[in-house]
Amino acid sequence: MKRTLFLATLFAACATAPIAPQPPPSPEAAALGLERGEVRGARDAMVTIVEFGDFQCPFTRRADATLRALLARHPDELRLVWRSLPLAFHTNAAAAAEAALAAGAQGKFWEMHDLLLEHQQELSSGSYVEWARLLGLDVERFQADLASHRYRPRVAADEADAKLLGATGTPTFFVDGRRVLGAQPIETFEKAVTPELGRAALLLRQGVRASALYATELALNQRELTQQEATAVRAPSRRAGAEAMNVALGDGYARGPADAKVTIVEFSDYQCPFCARVEPTVARLLAAHPRDVRLVWRDDPLPFHANAEGAAEAALAAGAQGKYWEMHDRLFQGQRELGPESYARWATELGLDAAAFQADLASHRYRERVRRDAAYAASIGAEGVPTFFVDGRRVVGAEPFDVFETVVEEEVAHAEALLRRGTPPRELYEALVAANVLAHPRLPARPTAGTADSGERLQVVIGDAPTRGPASAPVTLVEFAEFQCPFCGRVEPTLRRLRALYGDQIRLVWKNQPLPFHPNALPAAQAAVAAGLQGRFWEMHDRMFDHQQDLGEASYRAWAVELGLDLARFDRDRASPEVEATIERDEAEGKALGAGGTPTFFVNGRLLLGAQPIERFEALIDEELGGRRAAQR
Repeated sequence: MKRTLFLATLFAACATAPIAPQPPPSPEAAALGLERGEVRGARDAMVTIVEFGDFQCPFTRRADATLRALLARHPDELRLVWRSLPLAFHTNAAAAAEAALAAGAQGKFWEMHDLLLEHQQELSSGSYVEWARLLGLDVERFQADLASHRYRPRVAADEADAKLLGATGTPTFFVDGRRVLGAQPIETFEKAVTPELGRAALLLRQGVRASALYATELALNQRELTQQEATAVRAPSRRAGAEAMNVALGDGYARGPADAKVTIVEFSDYQCPFCARVEPTVARLLAAHPRDVRLVWRDDPLPFHANAEGAAEAALAAGAQGKYWEMHDRLFQGQRELGPESYARWATELGLDAAAFQADLASHRYRERVRRDAAYAASIGAEGVPTFFVDGRRVVGAEPFDVFETVVEEEVAHAEALLRRGTPPRELYEALVAANVLAHPRLPARPTAGTADSGERLQVVIGDAPTRGPASAPVTLVEFAEFQCPFCGRVEPTLRRLRALYGDQIRLVWKNQPLPFHPNALPAAQAAVAAGLQGRFWEMHDRMFDHQQDLGEASYRAWAVELGLDLARFDRDRASPEVEATIERDEAEGKALGAGGTPTFFVNGRLLLGAQPIERFEALIDEELGGRRAAQR
C-alpha cells in the first residue's frame, strides 16, 4: 500500500469513527517507549523521534545539528528521545554513552550529550571528568558511577532494543515508529514529520488524550509496517540469492566437508559488527547441515576499519600453524580488543610458536594475500561486508537464519539432482555455479581476473566528462565510481601514483555511478558536478576522497567556500536539471558498458574491475604504451 493511500484512508477513518482502545503495546512499540530514553523537546509533543546514536559516530554528530534545527522549527510539536547504540568498532562509544547517563542521573544528560558530540575527537575518561566539572556535577559521584559501570546495563538494554527494531547502524531514527536511516538533510525529516503532524491533529480532535497520543500513533503505524515486514519475510528469495556470480574459492580456509553439496563463500571483515552478528547464524547453518554445507572464508577488510587488515593477517599467521579457525573465533569474540597485543596474547593461549607468529605479523607476510582477496571481492560486486555467495548466489548482510536456510535448501536439492544425473562430486561446485549464473542473470557475469576475458575493447564516450591529463595522451583511463564507496576511496592513492609515474602519457576521466545503497553518493555527485560547472570539479573530488567519512550537506558547502565558489550558484546547480541529467547520463553509459559496481575502469576501452593493485594497472597501461613507456620510469 502506498504511503499516500494509507494516510488518506487513515485520516478518513479518524474523521468518521471513534478511536478504539489500543491493545497492549507490541515488543517493538515497547522498545520505542519514552521511558527507555532521554527526552528533549515539547512535553506534550504531537510527534516523537527516537534516535539510536553513537557519540563517536561522525554521522550522529552531523545529524545532531539537523535535529536541533528541526526542533527549533517545531518547538511545540516535536520531541527527541535518545537511545545509545555504541558500535563495536568505535572504541570510545560505550564509555561515552555511560558518561552521558551518569551526567543524566544528576540532571545534565543533554548538556553532556552536546559536549560529547561537539568534542568527538577528544573522548576519554579524563575529558568526561573535565566536562562533569564544567557542568557543575558532583564529580566524585560521577566518577564512582563510571568506575562501577553503573549504567552499562542500560546501554546494553538500548542495544537489545535496537537489535529488536533492526537498527544496525547509527544514526537510526524512528518517527512515530517509522524508520529514517542516516544523517539525512532536514527536508527528509520534514517529509517524515509532516504527515505525522497531520494525523496527530486529527487524533486529538477525535478525543485522544495528549498523553496517549504517541502510543496510539505507534499502534496505527505498526499496522502497515508489520504487513510490509511480513511480506519481506515470506519471500526471502526475492532479496537473497536472486543474483549470481562466478566466484572462485581462491586459497581461502574452509569449514565443513570438502565434498559438501553446497559451498558458501563469505567475504568478511573481523572489525565489522555485522560480520560478528552473522557468525552465530553461520555456525547454526553448518550445524544444521553437517554433511551438506561448507564455508570458505575470504578477507575483505574495509579501509575505514583500522584493525581489520591486521586481524586478517593474524588469522592467516595462525593458520600457517594449523590454528586458523581458532584464531578466527578469538578475533570475533574479542572484537572490541583487536590489536597487536591481543593477537600475541591469543596466539599464546592457542599454543602457537609465538616467535614465528610475531615474525609473520612484523613482516606482513600475509598482507598481499589479504589485499588480493579484497581486490577480488570488489571485482565480483562484493561491495560491503559481509557478502555471501551460496553456490554463486549472492546474499548480502547479516540476514536471519531463515533467509540463508531457504537458499541453502534450494541448493541442496539442486546439487542432489546434478549428482543423480552423474555430475562427479569434485566438479559439483563449478557445475552449480555455472547453472546459477545462467538461472539468475540479474547480476551480469564478470571476469574474475580483473580484466575482460575476451580482450574486447569497448567504445567509451568521453564527452564533456571531467578529465585529468592531456587529450593527446596515448592511454585514457575512464573510471565509473562514486564518492561514498570504500573501494573507490581505496583505489584513489593508486590513481594518484599512476599520474606521478606516467605523467602526460595517461589521461584520467571521471564518470558518476552513485550506488543506491550509499545515501551520500548521489548528493556528493551532485556537489562535485556543480563544482565542475565553476571549474573546480577535481578540487572538490579530492576533498571528498580525502574526507570520505565527512560527506554531507555541511561539508559540501564548507568545501565550496574553501574553493572560492559562488555559493548561491553552487546550491542552485546541485538541484538543477542540468546536473541531474549529467549524472543520469553517466549512469546509463555505465550500465550499457556493464559497469554495475564501483569502481569500474576502462583502459583504452579494456575493462578493469575493482580497486586492483597498482601492478595490475601498470601491466595494462604498459601493454597499451608498448615501446613508448615513460622514460622517467
